[in-house]
Amino acid sequence: MSLENKTELETINNNSINNKITNEGEESMNNDTNSQSENIQTTEKTFQTLDEFNDIYEDSKTLLKNYIEGNLTLNNISHKVINNKIPKEFRIILYKICFNVIEFNNPKKWEENLNQKRNYYYNEVNKYINSNKNIIPFFNCTDIKGTKNYEKLYKSLPKNDEHLLSLIKLDVERTFQDLDLFKNPSIKEMLCKILYIFSKENTDPSYCQGMNEICGTLLYIFLPGMTVSENEGDPQNDIPQMKVDISKIDTLYNFLTNDIYFEADLYIIFNEIMSRDLKELYTYNDERYRNKKYEYDKFNLTLEDVEKTDESELVKRIKRVFYIKLKQIDFNLFKELVNKIDPDIFLLRWILCLLNREISLKNVMWLWDCIFFYELVEFTVNNEEKDMPRLNFLDCLCISMILNIKEDLVSCEKGTVMMYLLQYPNEFNLREIILNAKKLSKEIFNKEIWENEKLNEKIYNI
Repeated sequence: MSLENKTELETINNNSINNKITNEGEESMNNDTNSQSENIQTTEKTFQTLDEFNDIYEDSKTLLKNYIEGNLTLNNISHKVINNKIPKEFRIILYKICFNVIEFNNPKKWEENLNQKRNYYYNEVNKYINSNKNIIPFFNCTDIKGTKNYEKLYKSLPKNDEHLLSLIKLDVERTFQDLDLFKNPSIKEMLCKILYIFSKENTDPSYCQGMNEICGTLLYIFLPGMTVSENEGDPQNDIPQMKVDISKIDTLYNFLTNDIYFEADLYIIFNEIMSRDLKELYTYNDERYRNKKYEYDKFNLTLEDVEKTDESELVKRIKRVFYIKLKQIDFNLFKELVNKIDPDIFLLRWILCLLNREISLKNVMWLWDCIFFYELVEFTVNNEEKDMPRLNFLDCLCISMILNIKEDLVSCEKGTVMMYLLQYPNEFNLREIILNAKKLSKEIFNKEIWENEKLNEKIYNI
C-alpha cells in the first residue's frame, strides 16, 4: 500500500478499525471546522514517503525505549508536554501512564495491568449487551422506533434502559457532526456502547450530556496512534491475550497501541478521567442541589466558606477558581469582573468539557496532555498519601485563559464581557496560555509539588 498523499489517520488505520471506518470518515480528522484552528499553528502534516512515516513512529518507540531503560525523569517528560513535543502516536501510551492504567514506575507489570483492565471491559460488554441480544439493535445508529420488532425489543430491555439509550444516542448523533469521522455508523456505535456501559457501572451520576464530548475527544486523539493489528475479529473471542517481553520494544509498543483493543482502551481511559472528580462534577443538576442559594461576601469568600456549604462540587469548584484563585492572582481584574458576570455560566462549560469547546480539537490534545500529565506529577510526589489528583491543572488553565483576554474584559461594556468568555477570541497564543498556567501552578498554587526532588529522579530503573 503506497503511502503517497495519505494522511496520518489513513496510513495508520488500514485494518481492524479501518475496515469499519470509511475513507470519508478518515479524511475528516483533518477538517476541524472550529474557526480557531486556522489561527493556531498545528502539527498536522502529510507523509510523502515510507521513511518519513517510519521516522514518526520511531520517535514514539524511542520515547518508549528511553522510558523503559530508565533514561527519563518527570521533568524530561514535562518539557515535552508543555512544548507540545509528545508524538501523537505516543498519546495513548502517555495517558495510560498518567492515569496509572499501567503502573508508571513498574513496566514489568504492564502486561498484567492492561490485560486485567481490558478483560474487565469485555466482561462488562458480555454482562450488559451480549447477554441480551434484543438490546443490540438499540446501538445501531438508525432509529428502530416504528419498526415491527420495536415493541418486542422495548419490552425486553432492563428497567429505564430505553430512556438511557435514547439519551445517549441523541447526544452521540450530535457529537462533532462537523467532522465526517463522527458520522460513521461504527464510530457512533462504539461511543454508544462505551457510554452505556459506563452508565450501568456508575449510577450516581449515570450518563449526563457532555460525557459524549469527553469520550469523542479521546477517540479523536487516540485513533491516529493505533498500531494496525494483523488479526481481525472480536478480541473477546478470537484474539488471545498478548504475551509481552518489555525488552522488545516493538512487541511492547504493539501491545500498548494495538487497534484490536481500541474500544476497550478508550473505555478504560475515559473511565479513569471521569473518576478524577469529573464524574462528581456532573451531579450539579441533581435535585438535592436545586434551589440552594447561599449569601456570601464575594470579596471576602474563603476556601473554608466554600467547603462548608452543601452545594454541588461543580459550584464549589467554580467558586474556588473565580472567587478565590483569580482574586488571589489579579485582584484588580477580579474587582472589575465580579459585578459584571456570573462565573457559573462560562466556567460550567469550561470545566465539564475540559475546555474542548473553547479550543479546536486539533489543539485541545495539547491542553489535555498538560492536564493529564500533571495528574501523574501530583500522584508521584504525593506518593499516594493523599486522595487521587482531581484534574487540578485545569483550574490554572482556566485562570490563564481569563488573564489572556484581560484587556478585552476590562475595556468592554458589561453586556459584552460574557460574550468574550462564551465565544473565546479566535486569535490567541495557546503556548503562552499553557506556560502561564504552569507558572501559576509552579510558583503559587502547587509550588511544593514542582520543587519536589522526585521530579528529577529516573522514573524507572531496570
